[in-house]
Amino acid sequence: MHKQQIIIYPEYSADSLGSAWAAWEFFGDGAYYISYRYNDPMPPFEKGAEVFVLGCGIPLGMIYEAAMQAERIVVIESQSHYEAKYLEQLNAQLLAHNVTFIIDSSRSACVMSWDFFKHTKTPLLLEMIQDHNQGRFSIETSRDVVAALNNRLPMDLMEFGGISVGELRAGSRYFCESLFWASQPKQAAKT
Repeated sequence: MHKQQIIIYPEYSADSLGSAWAAWEFFGDGAYYISYRYNDPMPPFEKGAEVFVLGCGIPLGMIYEAAMQAERIVVIESQSHYEAKYLEQLNAQLLAHNVTFIIDSSRSACVMSWDFFKHTKTPLLLEMIQDHNQGRFSIETSRDVVAALNNRLPMDLMEFGGISVGELRAGSRYFCESLFWASQPKQAAKT
């Protein structure tokens, strides 16, 4: 790998793809994007790279081991159990000097990533993903939009960046109508 910014994000979730897209909006082709499956080893990278771990839940031991090779590592995480493990490490003073943690279980990784990389108004789609993931459902149709988005996974970052909320709303209505008609009892043909 020859790029010095490494973006690591989980496979197959709207939140993780939104996190990676936030980094893409900042770095574009200037970074290397690696999807991560839980319990896999830490993806390899060149010595001196900046590594951004976005909502992966990578064990802290793997993060600290990677820190020996990285210029810096930024971990953005929304899982409350990860926060508890981090606080244990903090109390034991076992943190690497070049690792920054941004942990907030009241927000989604995609919104935290957007705030970290872009510092501009959060796009509606990312707000809807957060609304859905946090179980708030305070944004009208967030449940349907995220369901429609999840039905399209996997997808690449360019496709994610080109999706509109309106397109997802329309796709959700079509999907729900298909399920409704598929669940209706078949009427016997008249002879």
